[in-house]
Parts: sequence; structure tokens; C-alpha cells
Amino acid sequence: MQDYETVKREILEIKNQAGSLLASAATVPGLSGEQFDRWRRTLDVIAAQMSEDVVRVAVVGAIKSGKSTLINALLGGDYLKRGAGVVTSIVTRIRSGANLKATLYFKSWDEINADVEQALVLFPAGEWRSRKAAFDLRQTGDRQALAQALNALDADLLIRDGRRNENAVLLSSYLEGYDDAQAVVSSGTGVKIFQGPHFSRHQHFVGNDALAVYLRDVLLEIKAPGLDGDVEIADCQGSDAPNPLHLAMIQDYLLMTHLIVYVISSRTGLRQADIRFLSMIREMGILDNALFVVNCDFSEHESVDTLKDLVAKTIRELALLKPAPKVYTFSSLFNLFQKAASGLNAKDRLRFEQWQADAALGSFSRSETRRFDEDFRRQLTGERYRLLLANHLERLSGVVSGLKRRARIRHDLLFRDVESTRALAARVERHQEKIGQLATMVESTLDGAVETAKRDLRARLDRLFDDRPGGVLGDTLAFIRDYQVSFSAYREHLENSGFNQTLYVVYQDFKQALDTFMARKINPRVVKFIRSQALQIKAFLESVVAPFDDTVAEALAAYSQTIQRFGIALDVTGREKFQVPDIEIVRQQAGLKLPAADIAMRYSARIRTEVIVHFGLSAAMRLMRRVFKRQVQEKDRETLSALKRSVRRIKHETVKSVSEYFVDYRENLKFQYLFRLLDAFRGHLSEELRTRLQNYAGDLGALSEQATGRRMDKQKAAMLLQEMVAACQSLEQRILVVRQEISPSADERAS
Repeated sequence: MQDYETVKREILEIKNQAGSLLASAATVPGLSGEQFDRWRRTLDVIAAQMSEDVVRVAVVGAIKSGKSTLINALLGGDYLKRGAGVVTSIVTRIRSGANLKATLYFKSWDEINADVEQALVLFPAGEWRSRKAAFDLRQTGDRQALAQALNALDADLLIRDGRRNENAVLLSSYLEGYDDAQAVVSSGTGVKIFQGPHFSRHQHFVGNDALAVYLRDVLLEIKAPGLDGDVEIADCQGSDAPNPLHLAMIQDYLLMTHLIVYVISSRTGLRQADIRFLSMIREMGILDNALFVVNCDFSEHESVDTLKDLVAKTIRELALLKPAPKVYTFSSLFNLFQKAASGLNAKDRLRFEQWQADAALGSFSRSETRRFDEDFRRQLTGERYRLLLANHLERLSGVVSGLKRRARIRHDLLFRDVESTRALAARVERHQEKIGQLATMVESTLDGAVETAKRDLRARLDRLFDDRPGGVLGDTLAFIRDYQVSFSAYREHLENSGFNQTLYVVYQDFKQALDTFMARKINPRVVKFIRSQALQIKAFLESVVAPFDDTVAEALAAYSQTIQRFGIALDVTGREKFQVPDIEIVRQQAGLKLPAADIAMRYSARIRTEVIVHFGLSAAMRLMRRVFKRQVQEKDRETLSALKRSVRRIKHETVKSVSEYFVDYRENLKFQYLFRLLDAFRGHLSEELRTRLQNYAGDLGALSEQATGRRMDKQKAAMLLQEMVAACQSLEQRILVVRQEISPSADERAS
């Protein structure tokens, strides 16, 4: 297949010429009519959808595996900031553009304050707030009070398992970056753009935790030979990112992704974090669309043989998750240095020269790079993209062939007498009545089928979100109830930091475990369910309309025979089958977007913090009344007992909050996505039915115009119509060539 972009340009050019022919048809009396308006709308829809047909590639992998370097090598320049802070949840998207441009999309104040409120659940020292109202980062008093509260936290509270507490980092970052970010967030658009020579300044925001925490999305536009206009490459945060909310945001992008490039560092090989992440992708049902790159660090390997041994081990491990994985081994940094050799600094130039001296590793890396490039391009023009282009092409073919038929009929009627034309019009009108009845019957059948499908969908959704074991809610509640707290591990916290600060640590550890469980176990199940339901909806409606194919074909054949009896040539070469469109086309046109994967992880905002804190403080106060009457050992036992009661209360509140959130998510998924997707599919099929019938037996404009005896220059009209028929035939030939071009070759079918 030719370059995807080239084929799209050819289809758009055919579309534009078809539009010009429709405009010319308006100058021929009796030719245009309602059907022409429908054809114009079809051409507009084709253009709009093709502009939205973006092939999305997600580059994922563990932190420091070389994702940004690989993308920079593909683009031929150092465009992406390497080693961006892990506190952020940014997915950096890259598209082709005429000039360098970085567009930074910032969170809204509502999103920012929601982040802060999430991090403040059970935050110790509850009296620190300056106001009783919800926290607002824009309020000077709130910022000052939060800064003082953070400074008052014990040092051991800020370090957990050898790393900084994520909530403390989040809160500190928001405070630190406020002065620089607040003007952009408050601007109304929440967008900041860096262009041309200022392009690299975007890296200051992406690479600085205090500013990146304010970002929701980043889009880079780059003019690069390796980036087609219809391709979007996304640099996703490390798959081993510690924050489960960030993992959920990566899942959101993966839902839209057509190809995944998973990067594995040759320094570490396949790690446990990689296996967990890849298992999650497999559970989502999208691992088949993955290519694997072992990003080779030349400095770490003595020879090609030792490198090949590591790769062989990696392939064996990957095969446990995905049979026959496609693995490529090369140095992304070596490739980047090759493409940007003239701009290397002294240190990088020295490294590059050393690597070039190792002929064996260099040759191996270049060979593997070529193999990856070939397969990468082939994947980008794979079966799904053929289907997308074929769908646009078939609709375009319907417009061109319909216009050709209408022009032929009008030409044949030019020199007929009025009586003959009226007799034909009467016959056609009777056929149109029958065709209208057939259309009504199909529409009614579709309506009934949609209602049946909605009932079935509702039942399947209820089973998925059941609160009993096996349902996602039931399994989540079981995790909450079964979660065990090792209270002895918190003795030192209780002694050094006190009850409230220890309760905060316990809750954060619990929430981290629960969010990780939901991100790695629950979200993938929900995603897989959604994907499967979309496919079932399409297959179900295909089965509903399939029996009508022959009936519609017979009706159109009878119409054609009537026309031909009056000496008018009419080729009925329409599609034999109803074409149910690609899911993504339906989703785009309906403006549908999946509910965010992290929605069910925002439950903590509903947890009644004051109840838990009051419960814990009451227990602590009761303890203090007896503190001087007890021995130290008994005092510790009482404190742990109060902590245990607080944990039970936390679990109780969390069960309530999670249950409420899952119900909201289920209803949102049902009414705002799946039911609307079903209605959109039904609308597409109805539109195709009307278009298919009206293309052949549309309005009677061409016939009634002749019957009125309106005066016209018949010779001039005949010449215009003949030219129009010839132009349509030329476009049909071009459509045939493109159709053959996007058909897979024998070799591709075999692969």
C-alpha cells in the first residue's frame, strides 16, 4: 500500500472534484434536487471525518527506559524533554506541523482544587485551615495555612518506602508553582503556546514538577520527515509510575491508541513493573497492537552476542504474555546522534565516535532499526486504516455513481415527449411508494432491535458492576474489607508523630493500595468490557439488517427494470450489503468520549473526614484521661486500639464512597456512552438505508421538470450532461484504482 497520507490526499481530491460536479449540476434545469443536497452533506461529512482520522501511537515503558529518546530519534531532533518529573501525569502528544509549536493545556481551578482536596483527606492538624469553606488555592490565606501545615509535618511522614510521600510532593508542587502558573490558569483559556525560537521553553514546564503539576495535556507540532500529518505519537509517563491516578490517565490514552510501542531498557531487561503493566494491557484487550523495542545502551554490552542473549531472554519472557512478540533491538540514542550529528556537543560527539568505532554493535543496531521502521510503517497502514479509507471511498463512490445515473436519466429524457415522461413518472412514483414502505419497515425493525439491545446491555452492565463476588464492585469491596494493616509497623510513627499524623499515613498507605488495585485490576476489566460491547453492538445491528439486503436489492432491481422499459439505460451497481461503519467513525461523529478511567478512583472526596478524625480524637481523648494511671506498655496498647477502630471507620466510609462512585460510573457509562453509541449506530444504518434507496429512486426532479415543458437549450444541456457523465466515469476509474491500492497484497494477507 502507498503512503497512508498519499492515499488520503487522493480520496480528498476525488471528493473535491465530485463537489465541483455537483455545483455544475445546479446549472442544468431539472437535474438537481433534494438528493443533491444529501450528496453535498455526505461529501462534507467525508471531509470532516478524514480530518479527524488520526492514527495514534503510544510509546510506553518504564521510567528511564528511553521513550523520549526513541521518539526524538524518530523525529530526527531533540524535541522532547528527557526525564520529566514522575509526579506529573502528562501525556505529551506530537503531531506534524508547518512550524515548531508547543501548546500547553493547563488544568482548571476546579481540577486543581479537586487534586488538593484528594490529597488532604485525613491530613493531620485539622485546625490549620484558615476558612471552613472548601480549599481554594487562589486564596492567599489557604496557601499560607497549607504551607505552614506542611512545614509542621514530621520528616518521617514525608518519606515512605524510601521515597517522598506523593501527596506531600503534590501539595508542595502546587504551592511552589502557583506564582508562575496562576496567570495562565486564570486566563480563561488555560493555554500557553511557545512557537518557533521559543519552542524549547515548553520543556521548562514539562520538566519542572512545580509547573508540570498544573498541566493537563501537552501537544507539540513538529515538521519532521518521519511524521505524517495523520499520525500522533504520544510520550506516556513511565509504566512504573508510583501514582495509580497517573496510570489511569495512561489507560485513557491507550483506549484511543491504534499502535503501542513498548520500550525496554537493555540495562535492566524485562522487569516486574514491565510484566505488571503488560499484563494490564493484555487484560484491556489491546496487547495485540504492540511492538517491543529493546533500547540498547552500547556502553552496557561488551559484544553483540551478550546483547543477543539478553534479547533472547526478553523474547521468552514476553512470549508468556503475547505469543510471537515482535521485538527490535537498537540504540535510540545512537540513532538520534546519527540524525543530529552536526549539532552534537563535545561530550555527545565523543560518545558517538566511540560507539561508531564498535562496528559490530553499530551494524546490528542499524539493521534492527531498518527492520523496525519497515514494520512500524506497515502497522500504521494496517487493516484498520484500510477499513477507514475503504469506508470513505465507498460513500464517495455512492455519490459519484448516483450523480452519473441522474445525469444519464436527465440526458435520455431531454428529447422525449411530455406524455411518455409523465407515464414514466407515474410508474416511478408507484415504485417509490413501495420503496418508502420498505424503508419504514426496516426503520421499525431497527427501532425494536435497539430497544432489545438496550435491555440486554443494561443487564450485562448490572452483572459487571454487581456488588457480589465476581462483579467489579464486589471485588473492590472485598479488597477493602480484606485489606490488612500491620499496626505494629506504625508503632514508631505513633511514638514520634502522634495519633493524627499516624492515621494520615495509614490512610495514605491504604488508599495507595486500593487505587493500585483498581488501576491494575478493575479498570482493565471495565475497559475490556466496553470494547467488547462496542463490537457486540456493531455485530448485532449487522445481523438485524442483513436479512433485508436481498429485499432491498429486489426493490431496486424492479425500479431499474421499469426505467429500462422506457428505453433509459440504468446500471444498478450499488452495494449489495448494508455497510456498518467502523466504531471510531461512529464515535467521532456522535462526539462520544469514554468516561475517564480514573473516575472511580476519585471516591475519597466523599469520605467524611471529620467523622473519622472526630472518632479518632475521641478515642485518643479517652486514652489521655487514663494515661497517667497506666503503664507505658498498656498506653501503647490503648493507642493501637484507637488506631484500629479508626481504620475500621475508614474502611466503612470508603465502602460507602466507592459504592456511590461505582453506581455513578455505571449510569454514566450506560446512558452517556453505550446507549448513545447504540443510537448512533442505528442512525448510521438508517442514513445508509435512505441514501442507498434515494440514490436510485430519489426525488422526481429530473422527470417532473421535463414534464412541465420548461424551455431550455436542450443541445447545450445535452453537452453538459455528457461531459458530466464522462467526468463521473473518470472519477469512478480513479476510485477503482484507489480501492485496489488499499486492498492488502497476498504477502500482507499471509503475514
